[in-house]
Amino acid sequence: MQTLPAAITAEKNKTTGAKPVWILKLSRTGTTPLYISDRVLTITAADGTSQTTKAWVSSWGVLKEGITNGLGEMTIADYDLHLMADPTDAANIIYQVDTYDIETSTAEIQHWYEGMVAGTAAIKKFVGYVKEVSVDQNDEGVSLRLQDATLKLQGTLGTVLDSVTYPLADPDHIGKLLPIVFGTVNKLPALCVDAGWVTSLANQALSTDTTITVSELPSTTVVGKTFYIDAEQVTVTAANTTTRVLTVTRGVNGTTIANHSMGSVVIEKKATPIVFILADHALDTIGEIYIRVAGVDVNITASVTKYLGTSGNQLAAYPGKAAITIATTPAVMQQIWLAINNALDVDQGNHTHPTSTSTTVLRPNNVIYVYGGTLANNYNGTYAQRAFDNDTATYMQGNLAVQLSQVCDGTYNASPGFTYTTVNNIASCLNIRVGVVAECGYDYGSPVRIQLFIKGVMVLNQAIGNVFASGTFYTGWYPFTNMSDLYSYPSTSFAKIVMQNGSDCRCKEIWFEIQTGTATTYSPAAGVALTGDLSLIGNSIANVYTMDQLMANVARTTVATPLLACNDILSRVGYPAATGSSNITTAINGAITTQQSALYWLTRIAFESWALFKVSSAGSKLVPRGAGASQKPITSAMVRNSSRRKSAYEDIINKIALKFDLDYASTSADPYRQTVSDVNSASQTRYGVQDRPDLFLFQFITSSAIATALRDAYLTWYAARHWVHEVEVFLDNIEVEFGDSITLGFITGAPVGFVREARVAPGDDSAPDTITLVVEV
Repeated sequence: MQTLPAAITAEKNKTTGAKPVWILKLSRTGTTPLYISDRVLTITAADGTSQTTKAWVSSWGVLKEGITNGLGEMTIADYDLHLMADPTDAANIIYQVDTYDIETSTAEIQHWYEGMVAGTAAIKKFVGYVKEVSVDQNDEGVSLRLQDATLKLQGTLGTVLDSVTYPLADPDHIGKLLPIVFGTVNKLPALCVDAGWVTSLANQALSTDTTITVSELPSTTVVGKTFYIDAEQVTVTAANTTTRVLTVTRGVNGTTIANHSMGSVVIEKKATPIVFILADHALDTIGEIYIRVAGVDVNITASVTKYLGTSGNQLAAYPGKAAITIATTPAVMQQIWLAINNALDVDQGNHTHPTSTSTTVLRPNNVIYVYGGTLANNYNGTYAQRAFDNDTATYMQGNLAVQLSQVCDGTYNASPGFTYTTVNNIASCLNIRVGVVAECGYDYGSPVRIQLFIKGVMVLNQAIGNVFASGTFYTGWYPFTNMSDLYSYPSTSFAKIVMQNGSDCRCKEIWFEIQTGTATTYSPAAGVALTGDLSLIGNSIANVYTMDQLMANVARTTVATPLLACNDILSRVGYPAATGSSNITTAINGAITTQQSALYWLTRIAFESWALFKVSSAGSKLVPRGAGASQKPITSAMVRNSSRRKSAYEDIINKIALKFDLDYASTSADPYRQTVSDVNSASQTRYGVQDRPDLFLFQFITSSAIATALRDAYLTWYAARHWVHEVEVFLDNIEVEFGDSITLGFITGAPVGFVREARVAPGDDSAPDTITLVVEV
């Protein structure tokens, strides 16, 4: 509700004799403004000066303000009016258009009353700019189209990182927005404005090489600079920019010369620290600092220097901006563990491989495969036994399909393929289990039964696999601490598996797995030829990974409410601060990191606070959504015309999945950490399922309680269709604005409604001054 001077309130409320006046104030570069109306009169201008109006207005447009789109974005329509060219006035509107650059003029539509006491200034009903100027035929007049002052709010908000202002910035960060923080944000990605150069080796570099080939070269020279390759440092003495071959001095600064594989990361060792900007302003606190490497977050807080951006605690080159510095490009060394792969064939004895020397290995999950075998397919219905020793070749592979019940049971006693070299290693065993690849219940639906014998004793007897399922299945783990238990007993007590396939199962592979607790040294038994392939899988050289992004836990607790956040945005575009309701207390925790208009962000913050952001000539405001306490009754005596309709079918929302707590560092298609969902079943029964998932992505909300309350408020409001009343009243209601709550006293029950649109039509000779209010109840 616009606050009016007492003198204007008295005039507008007169039952007779009120003489409303509309005035266009048009600025002119280098001289005084023009005051234009549809009559000549002397007024007291808003600046307190006495002004005489020009009677040039032949028609006034309609002033309109309200909300649009699902977010409830504030909009004021363009305003059109026509000025006639007075042929008796040498300085008429044609002269003004030709003499002054009217398109740069600011414009105000003011409201006044003729006959008021001198000294009462006119009130502003529109503030904006001249958007279009059109001169009539024969210079008979000029049409003006005015655009409201929200023009200032329609440009992109914030500072975009560009290569001119920040020539040393990370190329991957050019074009991104310096974050604007409200409240507390965890793991907010920072932007590197002074980066070290990073590339990779295009070819392998041996320890004896004095030249290296890199994948790319920077635009600046690299000669004389030092670089990390894995843990080694090298200094460049010459560079061929065509072939990307660098001549280098190896192992500088006391580092060890080593072999480096193709793809190894090459990182510049900068003489000055690397700089990351955390926010486009000062912060209250900077907490933990992380880098993300290959999907893993590593805390590097101890390695950085923090600058809040406040006086006495800021980088001279980046005043007023929160930043951190670090000595060099953050990177992580990752050791790749070695694994043993012992793929023994089932055709035991019909081919051999050379005996290898002992090797110490580490295994993923501390599991080794003691034996692996492939079986024939058509052995349904048999009991199959398999001993785990190094058998001789007295049977053929095909016999496995029909004779397994007689194989290896007391016949073969050759030495095992591997044995421990120390007693300590024997104690490193923990558990044993059996794995199979099978088709279970191929015809009738039964699993595979596995019996495991160690030292002649059955220790496992399990049905494994799922009925009518195919795949890899395991028994449970059985405690097992002595590797020699597999083979160092009489042939009648060898470790063995008895496998009952059943008449409708098919097993294709079977093996032991031993789980150990420590690294183990293996060597072939003396004089034994290995009946399989032994290979080591892995990389004995540590891999170096550079970070994917750097993140910081930051807080700006002095700007953590909707009104403070909105005013921070307004100040960035040179717009006066807004006022707001004390009822809007939603905690705001988030950051602006993408390019959108100031008006979008003002509307977004308001939407996430159950509020509306409004701009008017009286100043901008943050007001609660929906009808609040009535600010004015509209009686039947005030109403000229009225009609009503239901709110649009497209506005119905009866299903809400409100996503909140945005992970700003996520690269996922759905970066929100939490969701609260609900539906209105009655509304869905009546209107079908109606949702707008794009509206309910709340990046400034982190509290589950607040998110739930907002979900409930929006679901309650949008699940129903409301009556929308269009009421035409007179100028005694000139103070009513978009966003106000008014009582519709002329309707049964006198409901309180929310003004979603206000239109003012200045009068002329054919029509009275009227106000049209669109009120949703």
